[in-house]
Amino acid sequence: MKDEEMVCLFKKEVKYICKRKYYDFTFQARPLSNGCDKINIVTEWVAVSPYTGKKVYVDDTKIHDVEGSDWQTFTGFIGVGDGHLENLVFSVYAPASKSNFEIRDAQIKMSCVDDLSVSDFGENSEGSLYGLNCSYTDVPGYSVSKEFIWYKNSVDTDDPDGWVKVGTGEKLTFAQLGPDNEGFYRVVMKDNNGDDSFGPCAVMSESFKVAIDYCGVCDTTYTTLFADTVCAGQKYTGHGFTVNSANSGTADFVQNELSVCGCDSIVTLQLTGLPSSNTTQLLWLENGDTVSYAGETYTKPGTYFQNTVTDSVCEKRMIVVRKKQGVSLCDSLDIVPDKVLVLGDDNLGRWHIGGIENFPRTKVSIYNRNGRLLWEGVNYNDESGWDGTYHGNPLPSTDYWFVISSEECDRVKVGHLTLLRDSR
Repeated sequence: MKDEEMVCLFKKEVKYICKRKYYDFTFQARPLSNGCDKINIVTEWVAVSPYTGKKVYVDDTKIHDVEGSDWQTFTGFIGVGDGHLENLVFSVYAPASKSNFEIRDAQIKMSCVDDLSVSDFGENSEGSLYGLNCSYTDVPGYSVSKEFIWYKNSVDTDDPDGWVKVGTGEKLTFAQLGPDNEGFYRVVMKDNNGDDSFGPCAVMSESFKVAIDYCGVCDTTYTTLFADTVCAGQKYTGHGFTVNSANSGTADFVQNELSVCGCDSIVTLQLTGLPSSNTTQLLWLENGDTVSYAGETYTKPGTYFQNTVTDSVCEKRMIVVRKKQGVSLCDSLDIVPDKVLVLGDDNLGRWHIGGIENFPRTKVSIYNRNGRLLWEGVNYNDESGWDGTYHGNPLPSTDYWFVISSEECDRVKVGHLTLLRDSR
């Protein structure tokens, strides 16, 4: 096969499982001294018949002249008309007496093209003309007719399942780019080997993602409007806004989020602060029964609070539940509490309840608007009554609830009073 006096400069064995009809080779060589030398290119392979499956060992030797001291490129191919190759061995030899050669960039290729890749053209906005190009580099010295097949998948994967043929040719064009065109694309080259399937034996590009740019050029301002309500004076959080204390009435809050395609996105919140309404309701339990009011059922005596928010008002309702004792009821609890308690800087003063001295065993309870018990006392009078404090600490100017109950009568008086602090 080769002369014993030949020295091997390069050797490569290829054991591809793909049933290729041919392989391309390329390398560069130069002698280390001037003159005319020769190298031998030796190829060995097993040819498999497509009809009988019989395997035949084949070798081939070609002698090439190498002149001068510059790098020279050698290309060629090894192939069969029918069947396919197996166990290709590619070698480069030189005579032992003239083996001072350099070899570089030696490659065995499965295809007659290099660098098969995909690029796009046109605008990738919806409805625009858009498409994909395949590009490649021919292997020097060898040219064959080529056919290109385009595959598409909704996901980027090397698994052949899911890839569908969608076109042929060096270009794939979308006259009007739409959502159905979005996905991942690859192009496969069919050459003399005849293999155009998606898989490890294919001459195939990397995947290219097609996605519509739904923004395009920012030539508009996107606007969004939200409307909401909150009880006046309360904190509001929602739709990306925070308002620490909402005023009564409707106010607009605006912010630029710059969140739609990088374009201006103006978001407006129309926030309405609802007024508050304080109401009271007295309920009686008879013979151990339950009593219901405004969707709530009560089984035990006590003081309860309900908060109801409608489209127009925030209602705070105090529910007082008492148990009838089966005794004669007084016609009325004839006491008249002041509606306002005014305190100066000295914090001196008591809440006055007119006529309460006639009912010595009355109990007075003061609550804040959230239903928290702030003060409670019996045998109420102007000297020991409520002074507008909670555990000795002055309370702010606002509305408070009161409950006045009498042991003499199964009667309860409920309502609210206003605490004012006069700083003049």
